[in-house]
Amino acid sequence: MFDFSAKFEQLTGSPPFPWQAALFERMTTGKEVDIPSVCHIPTGLGKTSIIAIWLLALARRPNDLPTRLAYVVNRRTVVDQTTTEVERIKKNLSAANLGIRDLMISTLRGQFADNREWSKNPALPAVISGTVDMIGSRLLFSGYGVGFKARPLHAGFLGQDTLLVHDEAHLEPAFQKLLESIMSEQQRERSTSDVPWRPLQVMQLSATIRSDDDKSSQKSPPFGLSPSDEKHPVVKQRLQATKTMTLQEVADEKKPLVEAVVARALELRDSNRTVIIFLRKLDHVESVQGELEKKKLSVQFLTGTQRGYERQQMADPTSPTGCPIFARFLPPPKANDSQSPSWKVTPAAGTVYLICTSAGEVGVNLSADHLICDLSTYESMAQRFGRVNRFGDRDDSSIHVIYPSTFTGEDVFSPPREKTLLLLRQLEGDASPAALSKLYNARSEEVHQAFTPLPTILPATDILFDTWALTSIKGELPGRPPVEPYLHGIETWEPPQTTIAWREEVDLLNAEVLKEHPPEQLLEEFPLLPHELVVNTSERAFKHLAKLAERHPETIVWMIDRKEKLTLVPLKEVANKDRKERIEHCTILLPPSIGGLNSGLLDGDSEAPALDVSCKSPTSENKQRSRLRVTEDELPSFLKQTREMRVVRQIVLEVDESDTTTPVSQVNTQESSTLDDLETESTTSPANGKIWLWLATPARTGLGTLGSKAPIGLQHHVDDVVRETEQILKELKLPEKLKAAVRLAAKYHDEGKRRPFFQMMLGNRNFPDVLLAKSQTGTGRITETYRHEFGSLRDITHDAEFNALEPHDQDIVLHLIAAHHGRARPHFSADEAFDPFALESESIAFATEIPRRFARLQRHYGRWGLAYLESILRAADYAASAHPSSREEPVHE
Repeated sequence: MFDFSAKFEQLTGSPPFPWQAALFERMTTGKEVDIPSVCHIPTGLGKTSIIAIWLLALARRPNDLPTRLAYVVNRRTVVDQTTTEVERIKKNLSAANLGIRDLMISTLRGQFADNREWSKNPALPAVISGTVDMIGSRLLFSGYGVGFKARPLHAGFLGQDTLLVHDEAHLEPAFQKLLESIMSEQQRERSTSDVPWRPLQVMQLSATIRSDDDKSSQKSPPFGLSPSDEKHPVVKQRLQATKTMTLQEVADEKKPLVEAVVARALELRDSNRTVIIFLRKLDHVESVQGELEKKKLSVQFLTGTQRGYERQQMADPTSPTGCPIFARFLPPPKANDSQSPSWKVTPAAGTVYLICTSAGEVGVNLSADHLICDLSTYESMAQRFGRVNRFGDRDDSSIHVIYPSTFTGEDVFSPPREKTLLLLRQLEGDASPAALSKLYNARSEEVHQAFTPLPTILPATDILFDTWALTSIKGELPGRPPVEPYLHGIETWEPPQTTIAWREEVDLLNAEVLKEHPPEQLLEEFPLLPHELVVNTSERAFKHLAKLAERHPETIVWMIDRKEKLTLVPLKEVANKDRKERIEHCTILLPPSIGGLNSGLLDGDSEAPALDVSCKSPTSENKQRSRLRVTEDELPSFLKQTREMRVVRQIVLEVDESDTTTPVSQVNTQESSTLDDLETESTTSPANGKIWLWLATPARTGLGTLGSKAPIGLQHHVDDVVRETEQILKELKLPEKLKAAVRLAAKYHDEGKRRPFFQMMLGNRNFPDVLLAKSQTGTGRITETYRHEFGSLRDITHDAEFNALEPHDQDIVLHLIAAHHGRARPHFSADEAFDPFALESESIAFATEIPRRFARLQRHYGRWGLAYLESILRAADYAASAHPSSREEPVHE
C-alpha cells in the first residue's frame, strides 16, 4: 500500500494538510489522471508542496503523470522559495523509497541557477522553477539568454510531458491566456496524429482569481480547501490569524503620505517587533528609508531595482552576506532538524523595518508582526496582508493602511483603488485570510472590479507559433515579433524599462578582437543570468547613464534591443537627450571600470569599479562557469589541471604581459574565478595574462565545448552516443518503429566527421590513422565552416538499413541527424550547406529538402512534439560528450 502521509513527511519534513492528501488522491485514484486546472489555496498553507505531491503521484503512477514539473512565479518575485523546498525533497528522495533514482533541479537562482540539469534527459524527473519571462520565453522557442542551438531543446522539454504550475496566476493574465492557447494548439495537433508522449498540462495556483466567467479552459472542476482543512488546527490558526486593520486618510500621496508612514513607523520603534512597509513608488521608499535612518533605526529595503546578486545575498541568512534585519522576517531554522539549513547570520535585535515595493509582495516567505502601507489594488493588498502574521502565532498583529482623500481620474489605478478602499471598509478591521475569503465569496463581482486593469492581451496564433519555432533563422524575421508582449500583455500604464549589466568583455575586448570573437557568440556562450541584472524604468536609467556619460563620453558599451540586435555604441550616444527613447526595452552592458553601481543599485554618481558577477553565485560556492587570465607559457599546465570545467572560449587579448599592473577589471576576474573554483593545484595566475580562458561545467555548456579534456576517437564517441540513446529509449514509452529510427540516427549522426576537411579543422595531426570526434583544447582547432551533420545526411543515404525504412521513418532519421546541433529548423545557412565530398548539385538538393522535411515532421508531431523528439538524440550526444566512457567498448555484436 502506498502510504502518502508517511512518504510526504519523509520528503518535506512535515505531515500533510488535508488539502494536500486530497489533491494527491485526486491525481492518482481515478481511471484517468485528474490534474485540476485551477487550485485555490490561500497564502501560508504550503502551496509549493504541490511539487512533492506531483513527485509522489509520479511514483505511484509513473506511466500517467508528466515527467517534469515547471513552477512559474510572477516576474516581480525576489527570492524563489521553491529552491529550498526542492532541495529538501531531493535530499530525502532515497529515504522515501519512491523508486525514483534521481530528481533533476534547475532554478533561476542559487546553487542550481539555470544549470540545465532539467534538459539533460527527457526520461528523468525534473523540477524547473523560474519567472514568467524565463520559462515563458523558452516555451516559445525564444529563451532569453539562450542561443539558437538550445532554444528548441528547451521548448521541447517544457512543452511536452510537463505539468506547468502557474503560481499566483491572477497576477499574469496574459501568460495564462498564452498557456491556454498553447494547450489548445497542441490538442489540435494531436487530433491529426498519434503522438506517443504527453502534452503540456497547466495548473493555475492562486488564492484569488480574476473572474469566474471563463471556465471554458478548465478541463476539471477547481480544487480548493474542504471542511476538513477548516477544522485542522494548524490550518485554522493560519486562516484566522489576527490581523487588525486600521485605515488612515491623508490629503494626498506626496509629502503627507510619507509623513504618515514615518509617524506610524515611529510609534512602533520601541515594540521590539518586525515592521514591513509597502509603498507603490520607489521615490516614497527612498524618502521613508531616509527619514527612518536619520532616527538611527534598523532599516532594510527590498526593491526590484536592486541587482539580483546583492538582493539575493541580502535575503539569504545561510550565507555570511545575509542581512540580519531581513533574517528577522524569515522563519528560523527548525530545531533538531538536520535537513533545515543552518544560518550564518544572527537576526537583528529590537524593532526592525523592511521597506518594500511590489517586489516583496509575491513569492517571498516573509512574515512581519506589523504592516504599514499605502493603498494599492485589491489583489496587491491581499498579497501584502499575506506577509503579516503568516502562521497565526501572534494575537496582536496590526495593519495600517494610508489612503488619499481624493482619487485622480487620470490615473488608471484610481478606480480600482477606490473600489478596493470600499471593500476594505467592509472587513470592519479584520484582514485575516478567512475574512478575505468571506468577502470574496459575498462580493466576488466587486472584488474583480478592484483588481489591476487587465493588460491588452495579444492573441498567439498558429502563424506566430510557426515563426517562433524557426530557430535556425537568426536575427530579424518578418512576422516574428518579440515574445515579451505575449507573455505579459501590453500594459499601457507601465513605463518602459531598461536593463543594465556589467561585463568585463566590454572593458577588455577591442574592435579587432571582437572580429574574431563576435559579441553575439560571447553572450550565447556566457549568457546574462538574472543575478547580473539591474532593471529600472527607462527614465531613471537614462538619468544615471547621462551622469556616467559626462565622465566617460567615448567609452564603448554594448546595447541589445528588444529584437536581440546587438550594437556597440559610445556612451555619449546612449545618453543623447534627443534620443532618450533609444534605451527603452533595451539591455545595456557597461564596462565595470566606469562604475555606476552602489549597493546593487544603479548610481551614476558612483565612480568605484563595479563588480562583474557573471561567474559568481549569490548564494552558493558551487559555480557553473568561470573566467581567468594566464600567460602563454602557463596555458598548457592550466588546461591539464582543470577537472570539472571545460574551455568554451579562448581569447588572446591585446595586452602587454610584461606589465605587472593589475587592470581594474581584472580585480573582478580574479575574485570571481579563483583557481580553487576550478579545482586546480596551481598558484594564482597573473592578472595581466594574455590568454583569457572562459570555462564552464558540462552541465552549463550543455551543447558541446570548444575542446575536450582529451582527444576522443570518432568510433569511441559514436558508441557512447548509441549506448546513451539506448538507455534513454528504455525509459521512454515509444513505439518500436520510432525507437529504431532514433537508434539509426544515433549510429550515423557524426558520420560526416570522417571527412579529411573536418579532421583538419579539429587539428588532428594523426589523420588518417586516427579519426577524432573531438579535439583536445589547445591543439590548434580552427573555426568550423563545414557542418559535419550536413555531411552525415549524404552518407546515411547509402546505408541498406536506412533505405529499408518507410519514407516517414527516413524523414525522422535525417531530421534528427541534421538538427542535433540546433540547425535544420528549418534550414542550414547558405555558407554551411555544402559538403566537400559532394557535387554542388547534390549539396543543393540536400539543402533544399531540409526545410521541406522539417515542415512535414512538424505537421505530424507538432511544434513542441518535434522539438521533444529531437531532444532524445541531443541528450544522448550531450551525455556522451560530457562523460565519455573510459574504454572504447564496441556496442554492437
